[in-house]
Amino acid sequence: MSDQSSSLKIRIGRFYETSDGSAVRVIKVNWRKNLVIAVNYDSHSNESFRLDEAEQTFSPLFKIGEVAKMFGKKNPTIRKYESLGLLPKAKKISLNGSGKNWTRVYSPSDIEVLAEFFDSRRPAGRPASTNVAGINREAIKDKLDALYMRGKR
Repeated sequence: MSDQSSSLKIRIGRFYETSDGSAVRVIKVNWRKNLVIAVNYDSHSNESFRLDEAEQTFSPLFKIGEVAKMFGKKNPTIRKYESLGLLPKAKKISLNGSGKNWTRVYSPSDIEVLAEFFDSRRPAGRPASTNVAGINREAIKDKLDALYMRGKR
């Protein structure tokens, strides 16, 4: 593994986890002022971050629909496996602060756990690098890197 760090491509509308574990959604990026404005879903307030620091310390979070699509599954399938205790519970964030509008979000390490789970459920004769839906784990990692990470510095 390389000791070079890679930084995130900060995108408007995306969910991220900050270095203190808070879930945020980017609502504005000011490239000139090197500033990111994000809604913090733990405190339900807007916060500002330096863009260069956010790129180094934010970790992407993926909504359940994005994760389900990665594995060729539907949202209810993943929720069912969670409720049965076969998968760890996803982090839930309240979108409006009232506790009535929740969404599940997954970190890259959560996605690795899901990949291991779906790999273990593959039919006999299928290569170990391919999950039940026929998706190659390396392809998932490459897709994550291409969508959310910049090239190595």
